[in-house]
Amino acid sequence: DEYTMLFQAEAFAAGKLGGQFPPPLVPFLIPPWFVGYFFDVAPDGTVLGVYWPGFSLLLTPFAWLGTPWLLNPLLAAGCVLLVWKVSAEIGGQAAAGWAVLLAIASPEFLTNGLSYYSMTAHLFFNLLFVWLLMRPGLLAVFAAGFVGSIALVLHQPLSHALFALPWIAWLAASRARWPRLVALGLGYLP
Repeated sequence: DEYTMLFQAEAFAAGKLGGQFPPPLVPFLIPPWFVGYFFDVAPDGTVLGVYWPGFSLLLTPFAWLGTPWLLNPLLAAGCVLLVWKVSAEIGGQAAAGWAVLLAIASPEFLTNGLSYYSMTAHLFFNLLFVWLLMRPGLLAVFAAGFVGSIALVLHQPLSHALFALPWIAWLAASRARWPRLVALGLGYLP
């Protein structure tokens, strides 16, 4: 599963949209149960990952430099910082300390931070989305929408959509926040 994104990033780094295998070798190079589940294979041997390309695009410069393993640890470090910032604003310094401690002690957080899974990127962009929404000014809210548009295409849109929906409903609930809702929507356009 995680190597689907790495495969796609390697193809992007080579300036292509997908991989190209000799058609007779495809059954030997890609297990048949992966076809249609992790990869789509055309009759001419073109192979594409089935996931949305956002995470693969983030991974592309790292793949091009030969360091694709570096992206998720960097995102995990950013997550720790954002967990601290968001928690401190919502619950104070003690809450921020506990939130960071619980995050870095989580085996799930550490495992995803050391893998090619896109979950660390989802957490990073969702935390950044919230942190930007908490900032004053329409420019920050516009930036939150832009970050949300990236989060929508990381791997599949449902993760961010379900996360963002309550925040969007909160903005829509008060007429005084409608200008922020418009700025957020404009940020999502890309």
